Amino acid sequence: MIREAGRYIFVTERIEQLSEVKKRIANNPVVAGRSPLIHQIDSRRDNRGGSVAIEISRLPDTYRSVCHVIVLITHAALLRADFDDFAGWEIIIDEVPPFLDFEEKTTHLDEAFFSRHYELHELSAGWSAITLSDEGRTVSTADVRADQSHAHLRVFHSRVIEASALGSKRAVLTNLRSWTEMSGRKVKWCWASVFSLRNLETFDRVELLGNRFRQDVGALITQWLDGSKVEWRALPPLSTSRTFVHRDVRIGYFSD
Repeated sequence: MIREAGRYIFVTERIEQLSEVKKRIANNPVVAGRSPLIHQIDSRRDNRGGSVAIEISRLPDTYRSVCHVIVLITHAALLRADFDDFAGWEIIIDEVPPFLDFEEKTTHLDEAFFSRHYELHELSAGWSAITLSDEGRTVSTADVRADQSHAHLRVFHSRVIEASALGSKRAVLTNLRSWTEMSGRKVKWCWASVFSLRNLETFDRVELLGNRFRQDVGALITQWLDGSKVEWRALPPLSTSRTFVHRDVRIGYFSD
């Protein structure tokens, strides 16, 4: 990312790691003379009261004329972001992201919207599957994204579109049996689905850095969900010329 000019998103596991990664990039001796723009996005900084996901979705416009930028985000932001316009960018994900996705909502004024655009199909144990209604099929993800009142539903809507497609293996579940249940002012409901690597298909390159990734549940879910639509290319092994040096290790212990 530092050596080659380009537009990169680097995804790290926890919000606490962002500042550390930013410092490591800024202090890297290779940075001298290259000066990539480093942009950290998280809810704890200047974005209080705003939306991390919306800020991420605006990056292609924000940096359209910048040839070397490194954007730092978290796994949680990865799940919520809309990457439809990221052609020409690369994304590098450090550690395996949580492929089982879950979001909580409070939308007591929106019962009519959900009743009009989505259908519930009751399953067992208090869960229902969500699909599009006939009216919902006329609404695109771009339509939802452009509506300021419902932009927070853009990921949800895109997942339901996929779940409603003929032959789709994806399902979007909710703990509601009827949309009327959300009408209570203090009611929090949730929707759940699985994250698909196809959400990242607009990127020029997607790189996943995870130990034994192919044995991880995320890889198994992707194989089942997307099958041959995802092509796996193993990264080359680390250079064997590295010398490992023994160190003294102090172990502190106590007992009764």
